[in-house]
Amino acid sequence: MHGNKRPSSLCGVIASLLLTGCGGSEIHTVPAIGRVTLGGQSVGGAVIGFALVDGIEAYNAYTDANGAFSMRYSNSIEGIPPGEYRVSVRSLSDLAPYGLGLPAGHIPGQPIKRENRKKIPSMVPYRYHDSTKSGLTASVEEDGDNDFVFALQSK
Repeated sequence: MHGNKRPSSLCGVIASLLLTGCGGSEIHTVPAIGRVTLGGQSVGGAVIGFALVDGIEAYNAYTDANGAFSMRYSNSIEGIPPGEYRVSVRSLSDLAPYGLGLPAGHIPGQPIKRENRKKIPSMVPYRYHDSTKSGLTASVEEDGDNDFVFALQSK
């Protein structure tokens, strides 16, 4: 009878390791919020990306109709780790080749024709799409207010 208890005990140990992680460390995050404007107007429906300068981690948030965003580590964890970040901004229509903001009449699973991509105007100038070229940065500080305003220029 003892043989039947071992597998369930082993399953319990494995499950607890999976739930807590091997190191048992918690993710430390701080709030990071802000607003995106273009030519003084709010940029709603955009994806803002924060990419750690000294790492591979990156976090995304969506702007609301007022251009406001709030960064999240994950769906269940608010904020992001403190650090120096490069920032990118793209409108949802810029993500059409990746399956978001699809043109009218597009059949899911089918390639988007180049001529249809051109019909979707980019709301955000292309220079802001790549965090390594945008010139936008954010210093997310442990005790800072971490409230960023990214005032994009159309030219």
